[in-house]
Amino acid sequence: RAVSEAETPYLEAVKEAAGVPYFMDPAANGGELGASPEVWLSAKGAGAQAHVDGHCESTISIQLAGTKRWRLSAVPPSQLTPLRPRNQYEDGAAYRRRGGWRPTWVGDLAP
Repeated sequence: RAVSEAETPYLEAVKEAAGVPYFMDPAANGGELGASPEVWLSAKGAGAQAHVDGHCESTISIQLAGTKRWRLSAVPPSQLTPLRPRNQYEDGAAYRRRGGWRPTWVGDLAP
């Protein structure tokens, strides 16, 4: 959804406070990083199942409280055809694949 006029000052404040991390090239990543920030707030025990995001953008996760477990794995090869829709990588779809899904890396993020 588009950012409302009332939300714009908050979005600008987040973009200004966050900035481009030292390990990223501002010329290459700055515009994309500030163009579509996402903020996720969740209650204890909440989270997403294994999935692939449909965008190719830089993502930064900042943990303010609690612990977040990241489980990462390479994306299995696939062909997108009418018989194999794009949603084959939606939340939880990896668990339904033949052979299931096993992460190749697991790590916890805490403040």
